[in-house]
Amino acid sequence: MPSRAFHPSPRRLAAEHLGRVLARRSCTPEGLADEPAYRSLDDADRRLCFELLLGTLRHLALVDAVLERLCRRPPRFQPPLVRNILRTALYQLFYLERVPDYAAVDEAVGEIRRSPYRGMGGFANGVLRAAARQGRPEAVLDADPATPAGLALLHSHPQFLVERWLERHPREAIEAWLRRANRPPAHYLVANTQRTDAAALAAAWAARGIAVRPARPGWPVLAVAGSLRDVDGELNAGLCYPQDLWSFAISRLVPERPYRAVADLCAAPGGKSFALSLRFPDTRLTAMDSHPARLAVLARRAAALGLDRIATVVGDAAAPPLPSAGYDLVLVDAPCSGTGTLQHNPDLRWKLKPEDILRLSRLQRPILAAAAGLVAPGGILIYATCSAEPEENEAVVSDFLEREVGAFRPLSPDAAGTQFITPDGYFRTFPAATEGEGFFAAVMERQATAE
Repeated sequence: MPSRAFHPSPRRLAAEHLGRVLARRSCTPEGLADEPAYRSLDDADRRLCFELLLGTLRHLALVDAVLERLCRRPPRFQPPLVRNILRTALYQLFYLERVPDYAAVDEAVGEIRRSPYRGMGGFANGVLRAAARQGRPEAVLDADPATPAGLALLHSHPQFLVERWLERHPREAIEAWLRRANRPPAHYLVANTQRTDAAALAAAWAARGIAVRPARPGWPVLAVAGSLRDVDGELNAGLCYPQDLWSFAISRLVPERPYRAVADLCAAPGGKSFALSLRFPDTRLTAMDSHPARLAVLARRAAALGLDRIATVVGDAAAPPLPSAGYDLVLVDAPCSGTGTLQHNPDLRWKLKPEDILRLSRLQRPILAAAAGLVAPGGILIYATCSAEPEENEAVVSDFLEREVGAFRPLSPDAAGTQFITPDGYFRTFPAATEGEGFFAAVMERQATAE
């Protein structure tokens, strides 16, 4: 009799991909969707697989601290597969309620016994049952939330980041941001206003039982609960595209003017290019990025949306192969630490090092200077990041304006038309926003003649 084919379970797939994400800087949680074994799962198992992966990444520090407390031998000496199965099981025990504790323990132990480390099944059973008896991770640990270290541990964020944030912002604002970063985010979808409108999309989705609401009055952005698979039809038909609420907002910071030519540097995956093209449909927009594969994805998405006035160019943002002073509007979406997006990208918490922030700040400065050279007299320059760190935001812009004194002037907060304006006149949603991610932008105008 032929042997039955082995089909990995959602837990096994989540544990294996968790290991790849933590071991390789370039590996992301979204890469799980490209795994053939993942695609063979049914919808319910796919959702469970992603829930185990993303949830474990969001709570990784807390889960690891519990493992350290319950294991006689430090977990770093465990085989990576065993450790990652235990991590996903602890996340399920502490934070998910659909599966009874005994079943979650049995499933995890069964996965280990089906692995090359089957002899560790009894050890895993003891650890997980001890955790299940505690009920909550806080009961196992002695973390003081009044200290930065305790706050960072209880919310599973790097301690150095929490300490930085507490130095600049009120504690209650940071605590609220940390709590929200550990919840699954809402999906924001922007209506393709060349083909439909937000009200029509919302009505169609509500009729199918999808929870949907306008994200902000007057904007074509909808917040959708659940899985984006529920709206695959509209996404594939080019009726909408995904983009964070405050990433979309950056397109609304642009003053209302006629723009003949627009350049979007570091443009992939394309959300800001699409938003600008929809807002200014007569504009010729050039989307440039240094990654050909990501730029090809942007081009396919633009074609699906019917945005045929977007051209793509492969190039280095620090030396863009574009005409000097050739654009009425230049947006530079600078490569950054992404510390404002840890709700959507929880893996960044464990890949980022303190020295990366200054390294990226040094990288951003020549990119902004090069972008400025593309702006025509009287044109607009926007510098944007999804970082919460001033070294990558205010410091970069202030240094640029000092070097370009008389050539560029920051626009007043009134020109931005949003409430998230700092005293210096910059757009920043961290940590004040109660939904969406943390974005920063500065809007500047090139003087028609140098003073």
